[in-house]
Amino acid sequence: MDEFTEYVTARWPTLVRSAVLLGCTPSEAEDLVQSTLERCLLKWNRVRVADDRDAYVHRVLINCFRSSRRRRWHGELPSASLPESAAGDQLTRVDDADAVMRALGRLPGDQRTAVVLRYYAHLSEQQMASVLGVAAGTVKSRLALLVPRTSTTPAAPAPVPVSTRLVGLGHAAIAVPVDWGTDKTHCGTPQMDTVLVDNLGASRLCLAVRPAGVESVAVGAGSPRQGFHADETFEIDGVGAERQSTTCQVSNRSTPESAVCTSTVFLPSLKVWFMADSSTDKAEVDRVLSRIQIVAHRSGVLSPWTVGGPPTGPLVTSYAPLLAEVGLKAQAKRVKSPSYPSGTILGVSPASGTMLPLGATVTVTVAR
Repeated sequence: MDEFTEYVTARWPTLVRSAVLLGCTPSEAEDLVQSTLERCLLKWNRVRVADDRDAYVHRVLINCFRSSRRRRWHGELPSASLPESAAGDQLTRVDDADAVMRALGRLPGDQRTAVVLRYYAHLSEQQMASVLGVAAGTVKSRLALLVPRTSTTPAAPAPVPVSTRLVGLGHAAIAVPVDWGTDKTHCGTPQMDTVLVDNLGASRLCLAVRPAGVESVAVGAGSPRQGFHADETFEIDGVGAERQSTTCQVSNRSTPESAVCTSTVFLPSLKVWFMADSSTDKAEVDRVLSRIQIVAHRSGVLSPWTVGGPPTGPLVTSYAPLLAEVGLKAQAKRVKSPSYPSGTILGVSPASGTMLPLGATVTVTVAR
């Protein structure tokens, strides 16, 4: 038996199971591993002398998996099913497998990959850094955030609520609880848990105080707010991202006993940013931002204010092409409005931030 055959025989079960945990069905997993090993065979002379052979092969596996997901989308994640005669230890193993798949299914793609590599493939943090193409420190911080999210202990509540909705701009989105409001602020300061899309320029002259225990995330297009700097670079579902470290401080917009913690994630290639604020603690900011994901099959309605424009408001001639760039269509609904110049956008429906199927129509109410 040659060296390559020995390697395939020894690693095949682990590689197939890793592919299943990444989100493949069993048959897809076998096809994916076969494609991975075919690529490795063509470069076996390079693989066999690699500093870390397993890390090299897993990197090829991850790249093949990401390529396959870009070609087509799966609306459902696989889950373990009960065999016809499951009893005793068999039933326990199936229940455990189902719990694992459900926990993995709550994670965005890049975080799911990290869990599979660390806790199933048993790669070290350094090996993971090599596979994912990131710094070892980035791997360590990702794993630290993932521990509470993947816990299956009944006493620990799931950090990602069962009922969530996606809010985003273009293909960048974030999952927020369904009971969160949208643009629920007073003078620009959230008074309850909320996502902010069209409230980014709200007046703050009255200096409203943010109550303790309030979480929020602002979603914006273009460059992040002034003062942003990248302390960390990583990937979200294969898309490059930058993050500013979380900071906490007491300000004139927080109660004396509670500081407001904040952090921002920026996706330069998509020109979308997410800024999370919490008057609970730093961990809540990390949890909120861990729910960012890239959605290939849907697109979020852009805010008309993304395009800027004259002081009277954004113009439909600038807004429609931007919608087209993210896979949505604009349909103008013209109404008489003596207060605004012709072509000024008065509103959009569905509202900004709503995730729609590609090709869907956005009604743009325009002054005539």
